[in-house]
Amino acid sequence: MTIESSESLVWRRGRAAVCGERVEGRAGDSPGECGERDGRAGGPSGFGGTVGWRVCRAVGSDVVSVIFWFCDSWQNAMRFGQATVTTNTTTMGGKGSKPSSPAGSPTKAVPPRAHAPDPVPVAPPTPTRESPAPAKPAPAAAPKADPRWAEVSARYARIFDRLDALEKRALPTPTGNPREPASNTRRDDTCDAARHILNDLVGTRGAPAGCATFMRVPSCYYDEPLEFRRECVGGASVDHMCKTIVMENTKCVNDDTADRANSRWYLVVVQYTAKLNQQKLQKYLHELNNRDGRKCGKKNFHMRLAKEEDSERLTGYVKGAVCPFGCVDAKMPVIFSDKITRLAPDTFWLGAGEVDLKIGMSAAHFVDAAKPYVADITY
Repeated sequence: MTIESSESLVWRRGRAAVCGERVEGRAGDSPGECGERDGRAGGPSGFGGTVGWRVCRAVGSDVVSVIFWFCDSWQNAMRFGQATVTTNTTTMGGKGSKPSSPAGSPTKAVPPRAHAPDPVPVAPPTPTRESPAPAKPAPAAAPKADPRWAEVSARYARIFDRLDALEKRALPTPTGNPREPASNTRRDDTCDAARHILNDLVGTRGAPAGCATFMRVPSCYYDEPLEFRRECVGGASVDHMCKTIVMENTKCVNDDTADRANSRWYLVVVQYTAKLNQQKLQKYLHELNNRDGRKCGKKNFHMRLAKEEDSERLTGYVKGAVCPFGCVDAKMPVIFSDKITRLAPDTFWLGAGEVDLKIGMSAAHFVDAAKPYVADITY
C-alpha cells in the first residue's frame, strides 16, 4: 500500500471538496479526517474537505477560486512551519552558526571554535656540567686604520710647527722675567713723564715733595697677571693695584668739563680687583647734581667708557698710561673709589704717563692733591 505525504493529500482533498468528489484517506485516518461527515476532527484535511464541499453546494461554482486560494495558503503555512522549526533547531548552537539547510536536507554539526592558549613564558635552560653554556659570539674585528690618515696628520703637525716658528719670529720677545721681576724693575723719578707729573703735584697742587714714587716696569707688564705686577712695584697686595679710566656722560647737557658736578667727562680711579658699577656711578652723580638748590633729572645721566681718542685728547696719555695728574684738561673732575681709602697700608699704584711707568702714593696725599669725589662706585 502506498502512503501519500500530508501535502499531496491536503491538495487532493481540497479539489474533491470543490468538485463534490470523495477522497479516501491514509491508513489510520478517521472518517472526519477524510471529510466524509461533518469534519469535527480538527485536522486540516477534514476542515478542507467538509467545509469546501458544503460551501460549494451552498453558493455554487463561484467559490472555486476561494477554495483553491485557501488550500494554497494552508499548504504554504505548513511549509513555513516546518522551515521555522528547522531553523530554530539549528540556531540553538549559539552565536556564529550558519543558517539552516532547506527542508528535507541533512544538516551538518558546526564544530566548536578552537581558541589558542595563551603563551606561557619558559625560562631558559640552566647550564649544567652535562650541558655547557652556549659560547659567546666572537667580537667583530676592528676596522683597519687607513694609512693615509697618518700621513695627513703628520703633514698637519709639520704645518703647525712652522706656524709656531713664524709667530715667535714676528712677536717681540718680552724682556721681563716673571721669576725675577725685581731685576727688570727700577726706580725712575727723573724721566720726562715723572718730572711732568711731579711739576703738577708739587708745583701746582701743593703736594709735599717725595709724596710719589715712580717705577719703571718690564714691557711685558700688562701681559702678566696681577701678582706679577704687584711684585714689580712692590705693592702690599693685588688690591693695591689700581687704574685710571675716563668715563663720559652721554646725556649731559654740557660739552666740556667746566662744571665739576655736571661735567661731560670724569677721571675715575678704581681697583683692578673691583668692577665699576655704572648704576652706582649714575646714582651718585644724580644726587650730586640735586644738592644746594641744583635740579637735574635722572634722564640726564648715562655713563659709559669714553672713546680712546677722547681719552687721549683730554688727558694727553695713551691707553695704559692715564694718570689723574698732569692732564691736558686740568679741570676734569676726579671720582675716587672709597675702597681705596680703606687700604692698609694706604699706598696704591697706578699709571704715570707712560705704559711702563707707574706711580705709587698714599691715598691721603692723593685726596689732598686731586680733590676728588669719594664715592661707592664699585662692587
